[in-house]
Parts: sequence; structure tokens; C-alpha cells
Amino acid sequence: MDALTFDALKTAALTLLAVFGAVATISKGLEAIRGFRKPRVELDENTARTLAEHQRMFDNDKRRLDGHEMQLGELRKLSQVQCVAMKALLSHEINGNSVDKLRTANDQLDTYLIGIGVGK
Repeated sequence: MDALTFDALKTAALTLLAVFGAVATISKGLEAIRGFRKPRVELDENTARTLAEHQRMFDNDKRRLDGHEMQLGELRKLSQVQCVAMKALLSHEINGNSVDKLRTANDQLDTYLIGIGVGK
């Protein structure tokens, strides 16, 4: 075995320092690349989260609007039946002989009101 010389120790130390330096340089390079990508990744995650929240709100609003539309449809039907009944009453009051119109209007009103009671 050869004797350990100063030049051999110096070469071993320089080699070891070069390896550590290379590892540190590569590590810092990868960290810099991750640093460049991190804002984009966070932005993508925030965008996905925001889109999911907006989709949930849109779905909720659609359910509410569909319910309102259904209620408005029922109110339109009620208004139409009430107008027919009012027209029959006015016609009877004016003519004095519109009993058939009153009966028809009464039947329509009963049909509508009974339909509401059934849960139509």
C-alpha cells in the first residue's frame, strides 16, 4: 500500500468538494425550475377551485330558477282561471242571463283549485 501523501489527500478533497458542488448546483437549479413553475401550478389549482365553486353556484341558481319558473307557470294558470271567472261574472251582471258562462267558469275554477289540492 502506498503511503498517503499530501497530493493524494488534496486530490481526494478536491474531488469530494467538486461532487458536493455539483450536487448543490443541480439542487439549486431544480429548485429554481420548481420556483418558476410554482406560481403557474398554484394559479391552475386556484382556477380549478374557483371554477368548481362557480359551477356549484350555477347549479344551485338553476334549481332555484327552475322552481321560480314552475311557480310562475302556476300563477299564470291561476290568473287565467280568475280572469275567466271575472269575465263570466261581468257578462252575467251586464246581460243578466249568462248562467251557462257562470257554470263553465265555476267548473274551471273548481278544476284548477282541486288540481292544486292534489299537488299537481
